Amino acid sequence: MHADINPEETDLLMENINRSLCDLLSDDHFFSLFLGIWNERTRELSCTNAGHPAPLLISGNHFRELNSQGMLLGVLPTSRYSNSTLKLQDGDQLIIFSDGISESISQTRFKTIRQLTTRARSQERYQSREGLADLLWETAIFADDHEDDRSLLVIEIASHEEAQESTSDASLKDRRIHPDHSPKYHGDPHGPILPPDETSVSYDPRTDIVFPHD
Repeated sequence: MHADINPEETDLLMENINRSLCDLLSDDHFFSLFLGIWNERTRELSCTNAGHPAPLLISGNHFRELNSQGMLLGVLPTSRYSNSTLKLQDGDQLIIFSDGISESISQTRFKTIRQLTTRARSQERYQSREGLADLLWETAIFADDHEDDRSLLVIEIASHEEAQESTSDASLKDRRIHPDHSPKYHGDPHGPILPPDETSVSYDPRTDIVFPHD
């Protein structure tokens, strides 16, 4: 059904998916979805959001929420969606998560994934995608142990050379942080892990830039 659509036209792909779900689902069922297509040649991400929590893009010290929103899937067969194309750079990180993650973290003193991530990146071990993913996941589990639809994906854009090396290494595995650094092993998930608020980073809301302190 997608044969006549350019894969990077994620808005049209989403409309097809929505029409199919409207035919398949009962009236009280619906889905949220963030759909992204990565073009390795152009280094561009084409994406469309259907009612999903806004992913967080980290580029250097800049934090940006991808706020474009469309109707949830399976509600109206005539729903239309928008498309965004982002030029990403080596080292950029994209955090995609379900509301089960964001709602759990909202119960901590950091309130949002953006606030927690901003603070965490002042420490080197949380600048990697593996360390950051562990921190977000364990913080969500620690804050709320009720079962929920928790999904978390942390993507880091590798250089062309790194991408080729990763593809050729069949034994490549994620580098997990040491369990002792995981929030679930402490009474306060952030106390021993993150430095005090007043000494770690400064934040300029006008430029949306975080300045780590040594």
